[in-house]
Amino acid sequence: MPAPVARAPASKPIVEELPVAIAEDVTAPVELPPPDPRISIDKDTRLLVFGDSMVNAGIGYFLKKRVEKVGGYGETDSIASSTAPTWDKNKRIEWLIEKTNPTVVVVVLGANEVYLPFPRATANHIKSIVERLGDRQCVWVGPPVWKNQTGVVEVQRDNSGPCQYFDSQGVKLARQPDGIHPNYEGGRDWAAAVWAAHFVAKASSAITPVITPDPSAKPDNAISTR
Repeated sequence: MPAPVARAPASKPIVEELPVAIAEDVTAPVELPPPDPRISIDKDTRLLVFGDSMVNAGIGYFLKKRVEKVGGYGETDSIASSTAPTWDKNKRIEWLIEKTNPTVVVVVLGANEVYLPFPRATANHIKSIVERLGDRQCVWVGPPVWKNQTGVVEVQRDNSGPCQYFDSQGVKLARQPDGIHPNYEGGRDWAAAVWAAHFVAKASSAITPVITPDPSAKPDNAISTR
């Protein structure tokens, strides 16, 4: 009787280890960063800055220059000692809009209203001014309070929408001898703060042509070997 044939033990199946999943729940919604709320400024921008005498204390000039630097156009206008009711009760806004056809408007008001006993009385005037700007992008710049204020900043913030609002109270400004209006440096810093918070310069969309050099051409500074 033949001896039984020894059989090799069955080999174990090779199991490939799979990598651990990086994300536990691939169906979870992806959180996207919020859109940049700042207003894009480019060569097609037409800026109008209007308001009280603070416009002439540097902020109007330096905002205008920043827009012009990217090829846009800027215009400023002010009425000394003016308030929101002053601008709301005349037709100067319509005249300025017709004259400049702005795409972006900056309103600088409130310096003559910081001590009002009842600042809420300006709310409807603020709303009316904003409404008269139409659908233009806009920023309402609050007064650069030098001591204290009775609430006009809060009233402006609550009633100037859909314009963006800039609270100037947090900006440290060098001032003129009156202690109220910013001087040259103060106006420059004020405009820079408003710009950083609400505007962004858009790069030119112009395409720079690519010039392919002629390999047979000799550079002007080439040294002849002859």
